[in-house]
Amino acid sequence: MAKVAVCGGGFAAMAAAVRLVSLGHDVTVVTHETTLGAPVGSYARDRFRFDTGPTHVTLPAVLRDLFRKSGPPLEKELDLVPVEPAARYLLADGRTLDLPNASRAGALRALTEAFGPGTAGQWDALIRHGEAVWEVLRRSAQDPGRRLSRRDRRTLAPRTSLQAVLGRGLTQPAARTPLEHLAHEAGSAPHAAPAAMLARAYVEQTFGVWRVAGGLHQVVDLLGERISAKASIRTQAAPDEVRHVVDRADVVVIDRTRPTALPSTTLLALEGRTTGPAERIVVFPGVSIWSPQDPAMRPPDGEAWTVQRAVAGGEDVLAVLSSHGYDVRDRLRWRLDVPTPPHPEPASVVDDDPRRLTIEPVPCLGDGLAYAGMSAAGVAALIGRA
Repeated sequence: MAKVAVCGGGFAAMAAAVRLVSLGHDVTVVTHETTLGAPVGSYARDRFRFDTGPTHVTLPAVLRDLFRKSGPPLEKELDLVPVEPAARYLLADGRTLDLPNASRAGALRALTEAFGPGTAGQWDALIRHGEAVWEVLRRSAQDPGRRLSRRDRRTLAPRTSLQAVLGRGLTQPAARTPLEHLAHEAGSAPHAAPAAMLARAYVEQTFGVWRVAGGLHQVVDLLGERISAKASIRTQAAPDEVRHVVDRADVVVIDRTRPTALPSTTLLALEGRTTGPAERIVVFPGVSIWSPQDPAMRPPDGEAWTVQRAVAGGEDVLAVLSSHGYDVRDRLRWRLDVPTPPHPEPASVVDDDPRRLTIEPVPCLGDGLAYAGMSAAGVAALIGRA
């Protein structure tokens, strides 16, 4: 049994703690934050409940594995609900595109209907490339010490931007909207994001988009309770306390992932219900509405919208929505502009520790909860069983 200090309070740190405890190690999680799990959060008022950070997950198998390793299975604790359609996109030409959840064939049918078979074929070629990228990234996350082959590097094409690939690969500009939005959702932009970001599209279409009935914060709450029962938790830790924990450890794990929280989040409590079955609506790349059809998150006569924008400031969010056909100003009960929560930073006192292992973001994918969980699994595998 090794004494392991996990420095950080984000989801990757929690995932690492779960796995290391299950491997038989003596684990202490230390963070200067007040709670574990940032930036996952929630806000409740007047029978409205909102997710204030991430709103949905892909790769639900990552969550299921964490629950299996820490106690009763996920299905006995929480209700994972598929988001159908996976997203509704408002296209620049005024049309609406609904992409079905976890169905590549369904996506191709929707694209054929909207743009014709030629564009659907181009889309399929991009998703197939995303699958090849995913295989490289998945293997690298599972084995952090693995060196990329020359073929792997060609597949990742790190010097090629997503914008360049979409410009060559999709002749219909409006058809690029879903793929451009994935870059914004990962905290980047099409011109800056690598072409390998196509792996996110493959993952979403293959494994689906899921929400948790009652709110995603429940995942963090339950895992936090399980970790607290089997490991030592030190929150609001000062540098001296961090150094004390680290000095007593055999191995030090540092969480350097940054689960994405977009710069601008606004919560809208609305009267009436108008969005229909779509829960995830992309107004245009970088601006989205999350409106869960969940009785636990809204009153019967209302809707709870979480509006996220990739760029803070500029035109007021209500004016932005109105200009794209979602004028809800006369339905507004109240609004709350949520500041972006800071992510727990690893204490600088352990940056130069020779015993450290770092949980790094999965390259090219951003830092969704599932990807953070994958990175944590790789680091736990390096440490191995007690």
